[in-house]
Amino acid sequence: MVRGRAATRGVILVGILWLMVVCAALAIALRIHFSGVAANARSANAAVALRASAESILAPAAMRIRNNAASGIDPLFAFTQNVTLGTITLSGDFANEAGRIDLNTAREELLIGLFRAAMPDQASANRAVRALMDLRAEADQRESLPPAIADPRMLDALGAMPAAAQALVEDNATVASGLDTVRLDAVDADVLADVPGLEPEVLAGLRRHAAGDISDRQLQAILNASQFHAQAPAQSWRAEIEATDTRTGARQIYRAIFSVIPEDSAGYRILDWETLVRPDADRADE
Repeated sequence: MVRGRAATRGVILVGILWLMVVCAALAIALRIHFSGVAANARSANAAVALRASAESILAPAAMRIRNNAASGIDPLFAFTQNVTLGTITLSGDFANEAGRIDLNTAREELLIGLFRAAMPDQASANRAVRALMDLRAEADQRESLPPAIADPRMLDALGAMPAAAQALVEDNATVASGLDTVRLDAVDADVLADVPGLEPEVLAGLRRHAAGDISDRQLQAILNASQFHAQAPAQSWRAEIEATDTRTGARQIYRAIFSVIPEDSAGYRILDWETLVRPDADRADE
C-alpha cells in the first residue's frame, strides 16, 4: 500500500513537472509573440510619424521656389532642402520636371529620341511613339489629358522593353511638366543623340562643357538657341525626401511630385506621393 501511494505521488509530481514545463513554454511563446506585436506596432507608429513629418519639408521648398520666381534672377531648376523637427531630420533633393520629357505634351521628335534610345530597334520605337501620339489625340478629343503612361496599351509597349530600357524611360520621362520642350542638359546623352533635327551645336556644347572647355553660361547660351530646350521651369517639381528619427533610427525615403503655381492660393499641391524605403522594424525596436 505504501509503495502504491508512493507511486501515485510520483506520477502526480511528474505530471506537475510536465505541466510546469508546458506553462513555461507557453509563456515564452506568448512573450515572443507579443514582443513581435509590440515591435510591429512601434514600427507602424514610426512610419506614421515619419510620413506625417516628411511632407512638412515641401512648404519651405515651395516658398523658396516662389521667391526665386518673383526675384527675376536666374531660374531655379534644382536645389536641396533640410529641415529638423524635434528628433526627426528631413533632407530633400528637388528637381524641376522641365528636366524630363513629358509623354503627354513633348514634341514628337523628343519622344522619338527617348524611345529610340530605349527600344531594341527603330521600328519598335516608332510604333511606341505612334501609339503614344494616338493616345494623346484621343485625350485631346475627350478634352482631358490623363497620364498617357497609364493607358494599358502604353504599358504594353513599355513592358516589351528590357529592364534597362524601362529604367532609361523612367529616368528621362514624366507626365507632369506640361511642356513641349525639355532641359537638354538634364536628359541622357543617348536620348539626345537620337532626337531628329537636334542642332549639332547642342551635343558639341554638352561635350565641351563636360570637358571643362566652356562655362555654364556659355553652355546655356548654346542650349537656349535650340528649338527643343526649355528655358523656364515647369510648374511641377520632383522631390526625393529622406526622413530619419534620430531617437529610434527609423528611416524612410519618399518620392513626391508637387506643383507650385504662382496664382494658386495653395502654397503647393501634391500630385503624387510614393514610399521608396520603409523603416527597419528591428532598428525601430531598439
